[in-house]
Amino acid sequence: MQCSEYDDKKFARLPTSKPRYYKWKPYLGRKGRRDNLNSCALNCLAVGTKFFVQRSPQVVDGTRCNKASLDICINGKCHPVGCDRLLNSNMRMDKCQICGGDGGTCETTRGRVDRAMEHGTYQEVVTIPAGATSIHVHESKLSGSFLALKSANSRKYYINGQWKILWPTSFNIVGTMFRYKRPTNEAESLYAPGPTTEPVTVMLLVQEENHGVEFEFSTPIMANSSMHHAASFRWSIGQWSACSATCAGGEKVAVIECRKSDDDSVVSETFCNPDLKPTQKRQSCNTERCAPKWSHGDWSECSQTCNGGVKHRLVTCMVQITAHESESVDESHCMTHKPVSEIPCGTNMCPPQWVTSVWSKCMPECGPGIQTREVTCMTSNSGRVPDNRCDRSQRPASRRSCDNKRCPPPSWVTGAWGECNGECGRGQRMRSVRCESFNGHVLSRTHCNAALKPNSHEQCEKKCGVVTVNEPCEDAHTVSYCPLVLKFKFCTRQYFRQMCCRTCMNNSQG
Repeated sequence: MQCSEYDDKKFARLPTSKPRYYKWKPYLGRKGRRDNLNSCALNCLAVGTKFFVQRSPQVVDGTRCNKASLDICINGKCHPVGCDRLLNSNMRMDKCQICGGDGGTCETTRGRVDRAMEHGTYQEVVTIPAGATSIHVHESKLSGSFLALKSANSRKYYINGQWKILWPTSFNIVGTMFRYKRPTNEAESLYAPGPTTEPVTVMLLVQEENHGVEFEFSTPIMANSSMHHAASFRWSIGQWSACSATCAGGEKVAVIECRKSDDDSVVSETFCNPDLKPTQKRQSCNTERCAPKWSHGDWSECSQTCNGGVKHRLVTCMVQITAHESESVDESHCMTHKPVSEIPCGTNMCPPQWVTSVWSKCMPECGPGIQTREVTCMTSNSGRVPDNRCDRSQRPASRRSCDNKRCPPPSWVTGAWGECNGECGRGQRMRSVRCESFNGHVLSRTHCNAALKPNSHEQCEKKCGVVTVNEPCEDAHTVSYCPLVLKFKFCTRQYFRQMCCRTCMNNSQG
């Protein structure tokens, strides 16, 4: 947790590198690299990298110096803690795992297995019984073989089973923590403080000649041991413990101890017959109500994060009746000063924010249009500041599309007819036809109804002029197509009218 507090702070690994965010976890060092590592400094490893850094010269007081002991850090220095959990105590666990014991309540078994073993097989070394303590197993010398650990009651392997070699680490199994070590230039070893809750078997995965495996463990001296007699020890009910509560109902229990009969000294419970152990005696105590006292809830969130907010909490005068029951009473029953129920918070000034005016009227008055509004960067005291003081990525829009109502549909609009294009007789005349919106804007023809489109061309007829009598009106003798000119009505064209003057003239008079 102490390292993760730096996750939201940028860090530059080198003076020339760009700061970036890292995820941090505690770094406890590795063998061969701990000489200059202060165990009471906050050393953190950047997750996903191979570098660590000292984020603080000291960890929080009370932090363990290392995982292997109870010693704690205070003001950046490691202080010893005894097995009695007292600071600067010299009390240590004996080989029987009795705090401050002399090792007299257990007996130690030692041995060495150096028989020839078949290569490429798992071979049994020793079975360690349930209740064993101070377990040490190690190879006599460095070899290519591997220690393994399995259940004595089944084929289940805990460490290095099925030809799968695990990394050296700690394993929480059979009620204790086994530390498996495999140094580069030293023999393998297994250690556990115990006691174990079930028997385990130490195996050797043989890869080369067996140079020997040594083991040592301790087991409790039982009441029926040949060294002792059941009559020499007895169960004794000692003094009552202190009451677990000063009011509202507590409990005290009678201490049950195993004592040596001849000198009445207290010994380990393993010397007494467990079947004869008396039932634990319990007694209620301090059942009267507790004196009224103030009780308060958690603080609420701040009503606003800046420009001054308020936090609230509920403060009530309460009386504890039993361990699980309490009731509120009038505040006058609580004799001490009432804790505050409201405190100021968020007193820092708010940063500038974007402020908007109301949207303008949608223009034009019908159909798709645009609305606008003013967007201003303002301080909390309503002072206008330059736009770069506000977060541009959060700037509200100053324009938006709108649509008032349905406009009249577009319609066809025609212009005036032009002149008839013939000299005389039949011809054509034209006019413009446009598709326009209700406000006179020219639109694409696809916006108007094609079925209602007016004609832009029509036929017309223009009277032909009379030929002057002084001029001869004869068909040109060089052409013979005048009957065809008349048939196909080409007399309206000047060229054919001149070439076939008589034919065209006679036709117009008729």
